[in-house]
Amino acid sequence: MTTLIASPRKPSGYTWTIASRISDALAEAEQRFGKRDPNFFYAGHEFVKGNPSTWYPGDRGHIIIQLGERCIDDSVQAIYQLSHEVIHLLAPTNGKNANNLEEGLATHFSQEYCFRATGRMLNASLPCYRKAGELVQRILNDNPNCIKSMRHEEKEFSKITEEIFSRHCSCISEEEKRFLLGEFSRSELSSRAAFDQSQYNGEQGACHNAGKPAS
Repeated sequence: MTTLIASPRKPSGYTWTIASRISDALAEAEQRFGKRDPNFFYAGHEFVKGNPSTWYPGDRGHIIIQLGERCIDDSVQAIYQLSHEVIHLLAPTNGKNANNLEEGLATHFSQEYCFRATGRMLNASLPCYRKAGELVQRILNDNPNCIKSMRHEEKEFSKITEEIFSRHCSCISEEEKRFLLGEFSRSELSSRAAFDQSQYNGEQGACHNAGKPAS
């Protein structure tokens, strides 16, 4: 159970909280996909009424994870959302849109991590996330180290070129490669009201806002 209050646990340590889950998920993400950019300081997490996302308070190199308010009482949804957002801590975009490779990795990783942590398999309901996530799953099944190797050459997902991609992954078509390297779009979501309507189908945020929270 992930809660807001940490309780002592024998013989040592504390029970899981959202903060310690973020730490655990981020450590795994760095081990599997490459170290995060140290130029950005992770300033913690907060809860919002809208979409989960990351944002950059004051444009001073700080980044905050925003989780939907239902995560206060729903530990499964909290783990699902936070494990998506930690991928965006690896190479923060400073307010620019992520590409499909980054969003697909976040979608795939959150499904994997949430299932291992909770036993619940949560699936993205929007086609834009599903398509990107399924392609990332394919390339990782073919070569589990491909994204880590790409980021060894270029740490920012959005700056990975077709040449870099092709050196480490050859299991998808040219069209699929161009899709993954293209800018992510949530156009399928007609309004914020569509977010968070069905239990455990809440979508992860593609909003990586600079300067102020999402409105």
